[in-house]
Amino acid sequence: MALNICVAGPTNRREEFCKLIGKKGTSDDLTFYNTNYQGKIIHMLEPTRYPEKVDALIDAAALADHIVFIVDEINAEFGEQVVLLDQCCKNGVIATELDVSKFIAGTSLQNWKVANFEEAKRIVMEELAPLKKEGNPLVFIDHAFEVKGVGTVLLGVVRSGKISVHDKLVAYPEQTTVEIRNIQKNDVDEKEAFGSDRVGLAVKGASSKDVGRGSLLSPTPLAIIRELPAKIEYSKFSQKDSKTLNAYHCLQSAPCRIDGDKIIFEKQIAIAPGEPIVFCDLNKKMRAVGKMIA
Repeated sequence: MALNICVAGPTNRREEFCKLIGKKGTSDDLTFYNTNYQGKIIHMLEPTRYPEKVDALIDAAALADHIVFIVDEINAEFGEQVVLLDQCCKNGVIATELDVSKFIAGTSLQNWKVANFEEAKRIVMEELAPLKKEGNPLVFIDHAFEVKGVGTVLLGVVRSGKISVHDKLVAYPEQTTVEIRNIQKNDVDEKEAFGSDRVGLAVKGASSKDVGRGSLLSPTPLAIIRELPAKIEYSKFSQKDSKTLNAYHCLQSAPCRIDGDKIIFEKQIAIAPGEPIVFCDLNKKMRAVGKMIA
């Protein structure tokens, strides 16, 4: 079982922290740093395109078991990240020498551990553990591509349950059935994978044009929606006048609008029960707005 850590904070400090722990791997809007420490597989997720792309941070948090939030300065970017991380509903560690207590009061971050930079590294390496989520198998997909001689390969994280070679899963919201031909964890072939494992899945039944980032793999049906009741839990730091928003849920994203007592989405999204839907207004300086638990 692997430990997945989202690293938030200033760009240069995120990279510095990740390089202290792991070796750089896959990189695009997210960069992965990977290591094996005393038998514990650790994947660091650095939201490379944040703050340019707000979804880079939200997606990194969705894949993570825990978050490390590096704070060197109290500024607007810090404030937005406080709100975003609060909406992502994860536990974590704040790596700082500053007294940030009054800025995180009233958010879930007030319950996070606070440590200096070096101590935060030790906590990741020695104290944090993967989240063991039982229940129905569910896989979040973050990359998809074709490999000559292998076929379609999907990269992602097992969010809950167990998957095995030859399992047939449905990709949502596409509703495309795939069969797992091979499972790899850290480039090693395995027969099974469990909650928090980062996996590479060779599949048949679909191409990377059919299934990709934001696809949710599950053997049990997931709800596919185009509208929801407008019951957003607004952050106390955000304005509540936005009618046009962007919604982010388990690496899916969709523009949406508030229409009376409903939220109307411009495209279908698949719902993973218990996971947050994060709402942002990309036209405001403080983009984070609120959340809804699916």
